[in-house]
Amino acid sequence: PSARVYLSFALVIYLPSFLDGSEKTGGRPSRFVQQWAVWGWYKNRVNLELINTTPLDKDASYIFGLHPHGVLPFGSMINLATAVNGCGLDGEKDPSSPFFGIQIRLLAASFTFYLPLYRDLLLGGGICDAARYCARHILDSGFSLVLVPGGATEALYAGIGQNTLVLKR
Repeated sequence: PSARVYLSFALVIYLPSFLDGSEKTGGRPSRFVQQWAVWGWYKNRVNLELINTTPLDKDASYIFGLHPHGVLPFGSMINLATAVNGCGLDGEKDPSSPFFGIQIRLLAASFTFYLPLYRDLLLGGGICDAARYCARHILDSGFSLVLVPGGATEALYAGIGQNTLVLKR
């Protein structure tokens, strides 16, 4: 069979996963994705650190704001959507984690979920669509949210040694 047959077969197999709408309901958190060794390497390589200055009630829901956005907000994803800081899947139930027991969902722009495989990477970290109705559903479900304001506009200003904050056009 030709490559087109294999590609068509792969598309038919992948399509139900692509159309399941899980980006609107809380992602598809995966312990397998959240525990990849590359996340720990990245954290050490760019010297990411997560510091909690206030005790958090694990029974409450929070809306966290994170800055800077940058071109791609990998800092927030690595620190909060993976297991490198004991966060990740439902707070990883690690008492030393700053977010112990708090179920966190990061939000990402809707267009990022149109990219196959990248979409699955985001969903594996429990990342959800940033549409207002999705955020409301996630908060109503008892999760806490992490917002990275600025988005694509702020990414245009990203540069070494620059901290540009874009909150309103």
